[in-house]
Amino acid sequence: MVAFSLYWLPDLEPQHDGLTLGAWVLLCKDRINPAPRDAIRHIGTNALPFLVRWVAYEPPAWKTRLSKVAKKLPNVLTGSRFFRSLTAENELAEALAEGATEAFYILGREAVPAVKQLARIEANHKAPRAAHRAWIAMALIGKSIPDSPEWVEERVHKLITQLAHPGVVERITAINSLGELGPRARQAVPWFFHMVNDSCCLVRETTTNALLRIAPEVLTPNGQTNLFRIRN
Repeated sequence: MVAFSLYWLPDLEPQHDGLTLGAWVLLCKDRINPAPRDAIRHIGTNALPFLVRWVAYEPPAWKTRLSKVAKKLPNVLTGSRFFRSLTAENELAEALAEGATEAFYILGREAVPAVKQLARIEANHKAPRAAHRAWIAMALIGKSIPDSPEWVEERVHKLITQLAHPGVVERITAINSLGELGPRARQAVPWFFHMVNDSCCLVRETTTNALLRIAPEVLTPNGQTNLFRIRN
């Protein structure tokens, strides 16, 4: 329980209306009740250090292995205080991580100072869950502040890097995300030269659709890609 106490220290968190930031974050997925969102907005940038830390949560390898072993053990053992506390710790950490991801969207423009830290979390391939949450958090920040040049520059740079990912899903996700940015992602167009020649037909089709939103002039009238224009 020591790790649990160090991970979540409610007495150090900013508070609003009698509840800590962590308590509000755990409630913020309730889209009917506006109170959690109002509280997070009220706390503002003071929430960022905590939100970044929670999003970065990645279960230690030993916990993951122990969890797999526990599933094969009889209930009399897994119902022990040790296993119950371990499960409670992981569940709270995961809930805070998911709630923090949503909180970045709630903060919108105020969350921009955290983008660079989120980008570092996303780039850590040794922590895939945290990296995925950081990716989502940055996308949510971008949706709430589509006119922020700071966010756009950072986001486009990360997405261009993701275009070289060996996984098809990851490449398609990056292409779609660039397409959602429209003309603001124009600096990514030269990299699309490789995408239109991708071995996967879905990647090629997604690239064409993204170009229609980013730089339609590089496409010929029949929808084919004008590679000369992309190169230039």
